[in-house]
Amino acid sequence: MELILGQIANYCPVISRNTIVKNSTSLSIIWQAIRAHFGFQSTGGHFLDFNNIHLETDERPEDLYQRLVSFIDDNLLKASGGIRHHGQNVTADEDISPTMENIIVLTWLRLIHPSLPALVKQPYGAELRSQTVASLKPEISQALDSPLDEIKLCQRCKSPPYCFPTIPQPPSIQLSPSILLSPTALPRISKTSTQSCPFCRQAGRQHQHYLSRCPYLPVEDKQYLSRSRQVVGTEPGDPLSDCEVEDSQDSHNYRIKTTTNRVNVKQSPHLQAFYAHHPLLLTIDTGAETSMIKTSIANEIGATIQKTTQKALQADGIIQLVVVGEVHLTLSRNHLN
Repeated sequence: MELILGQIANYCPVISRNTIVKNSTSLSIIWQAIRAHFGFQSTGGHFLDFNNIHLETDERPEDLYQRLVSFIDDNLLKASGGIRHHGQNVTADEDISPTMENIIVLTWLRLIHPSLPALVKQPYGAELRSQTVASLKPEISQALDSPLDEIKLCQRCKSPPYCFPTIPQPPSIQLSPSILLSPTALPRISKTSTQSCPFCRQAGRQHQHYLSRCPYLPVEDKQYLSRSRQVVGTEPGDPLSDCEVEDSQDSHNYRIKTTTNRVNVKQSPHLQAFYAHHPLLLTIDTGAETSMIKTSIANEIGATIQKTTQKALQADGIIQLVVVGEVHLTLSRNHLN
């Protein structure tokens, strides 16, 4: 027993060795002496210190979660603790309930970022119908980087706490204030109110015709306009996936030709890295000919901007971009530079 108590005293040199080796009668007394020295005695008021827990600088989210669980576990009511509840003595040791586990996970997410619970709820909405938040905590912890990156991007662009890219709704073709074009009913409408050639109108000539019918338009441009189409995104299987406006032989009407042609859009992959202690999100664009960074971000991370003769063009290959200078950055990811 003296060897055991001496070993405990070696790990707690701030407490008098005699207090542990000679004056203690149980491990509980030793533990209470340690609590008294560091000021976290098991009292009713100590539970209010739960509000002082927050995410420390450079602390991993998982470490914060373990601190929350340890605090709650340490403040569970014990039969021998001497703390009464509603004036009654506690007769059995308390265990962490499933509801308390859910509260711990919710508090953990809110301490990481106030908007994180709402971001996590969306992708896990189906699973949360039949499971608790605490049950999905391991999956949430593994996929925590994605919503945090979303929050960082929104903070940089000064958007609301969480903003998701929205898919624009397909425009409806309105023929009158009360009639909408439908695939089953292809009405005929008058062209006299909409026919107007901008070239001829600017030149002061007769302009009551479409641009594609302009006699002064080159043949190549007419062929290009005849191939142009208006793409409307609809649900898969909808016969009115694309709409193409064609000029018929009748000069007083036109019809809507329905075709099917969908365009798949996929977000570019990105890579998370650090410049010193600044997090950066690198967009992987395999078709780009140069690597680019915004001047505002370069100034934000404290990068040194040097003079350069480098020029850059937009995707059309004509319009030039304003190049302020060039920077040389050494980025790190998982201890790799």
